[in-house]
Amino acid sequence: MSEDYFGNIATVDQQLKSWLDDLEETALIGTVHSVFNKVINVLSIDQSNLLTLALEDVISSPWMMKTTDAYLFDKMKSEVAPGDVVRLSKKDTIELNQMEWNYTTASTKYTKIEKKNPTQLILTEAFPNAIYRFIKEQGKDSGLLSAWEIHTMKKSSMTETTNVYVNFFLQALKNMEAAIEENNKAVLKHSYGLVGLGVGLTPSGDDFLLGCLAVWQSFENPLVEQFKEKEWIENVKKRSTSVSAFMLKNGVNGYVNEALVDLLERHQEKDLSTYLSPFLKIGATSGTDMLIGVMFAYEQMNDLNRRQKNGFKSNDRKKCLS
Repeated sequence: MSEDYFGNIATVDQQLKSWLDDLEETALIGTVHSVFNKVINVLSIDQSNLLTLALEDVISSPWMMKTTDAYLFDKMKSEVAPGDVVRLSKKDTIELNQMEWNYTTASTKYTKIEKKNPTQLILTEAFPNAIYRFIKEQGKDSGLLSAWEIHTMKKSSMTETTNVYVNFFLQALKNMEAAIEENNKAVLKHSYGLVGLGVGLTPSGDDFLLGCLAVWQSFENPLVEQFKEKEWIENVKKRSTSVSAFMLKNGVNGYVNEALVDLLERHQEKDLSTYLSPFLKIGATSGTDMLIGVMFAYEQMNDLNRRQKNGFKSNDRKKCLS
């Protein structure tokens, strides 16, 4: 094979590498699912996973491998199409349309949420406040940010926006908050009001839920257990895009993008700018929407902890915060 058609993978997700290592040489991996400017998605042969080949500046995510070879990536991107076959051509090398990508020397990326140790479980208002300042200055509003501001009384009215999604997001946030405070199965039910809500490859409501799942995973909040029901993932597949469904499936199992992993690992640090800026590279509004989910879940836990500490009942939120 010509050297022009052989590229190297710089980084590979640990889950993906382990899965590939278990395959036999020349095994069929899957078929091309979708092709974008910096990303090529591959649906595994058993349709259980979505693999991604991406350029180096894309934020690392579960089941992703990345290359610094922009020339070969662009050449491949211009020639491949959904349905094209992807296979192992030999050990540590995948082949797509006569182009080979070798990951022998690739560094390994871990996208698993780290559980907090006891010294990291202290919640403060500084963390969500820093996120809010960041997204107000640099984030992009899909309608979810405006809805969240209204919901948290940071915006007094909806006259400042004409976004058609604001009312839908606002109602969904109210329902989720009420269900979380009651700590019952209604959380799962009302999450469907967010699944698929918005536009894009990963709709805003799904990005929001990923942010929530990341926080709940990190702090071992029992709410995350509700989302592990097989029925929920199956319903997500019916209500949203396939890319979103795989994103949320990974999130339920504790696997999220590198930006979320790094941010939650450092939630107690004073200067979060280094860990917030990568979110600007995630989709048009996806990074902002994920951060709103992080704020929402984090503040809900903080409110509940404060109420319990002060002896208030779970539904005494307004009295406690007054």
